[in-house]
Amino acid sequence: KRSVGYFSSSALIPIIDGIVALARNHGSIQLIASPQLSQDDVEAIKAGYEKRDKIIEEAFSRDFIAEIESIDDTKLQLLSDLIAKGVLDIKIAVTETYGIYHDKLGILEDFDGNVVVFYGSANSSLNAYQENYEKIRVVKSWIAGQNISVKDEQNEFDSLWNGTNAFVKVYKYKDVAAANILK
Repeated sequence: KRSVGYFSSSALIPIIDGIVALARNHGSIQLIASPQLSQDDVEAIKAGYEKRDKIIEEAFSRDFIAEIESIDDTKLQLLSDLIAKGVLDIKIAVTETYGIYHDKLGILEDFDGNVVVFYGSANSSLNAYQENYEKIRVVKSWIAGQNISVKDEQNEFDSLWNGTNAFVKVYKYKDVAAANILK
């Protein structure tokens, strides 16, 4: 579970090994971002949801890596394929004010229910991963006293994802595209 003010498909390249491992283990990613997306990313996301609509439920295969390597623009193909295969879902967050949704939160959970939450200034872009000075804080569910923070952040993300947050309106990506909310 990840929420960011800015998302770019360029963020997928430095973490591609982890994403492939996550997909092979039938993991999933729920991403909430502001509507500040590049036109290329908008097109890749759209293509991914169109492919998903056409794909019958199928198991993750080794062909995934071969498909990625065969495309010139790996980051856009990866973004599209992750959505098409149901590994990645994206929702768009819009505030009621003139400001943008700018939260940065990540929640990772393993097979045993252990949860790591990180939050702070890290955006999800190649520039943020490789160039910016970014700072995050980490809390772990299995450490005494940190479980309350973990639960608070999980509840916050879930309220956004489920559309019950009182301060932010969150849309399914297809609804946002249809309503012309994207930049």
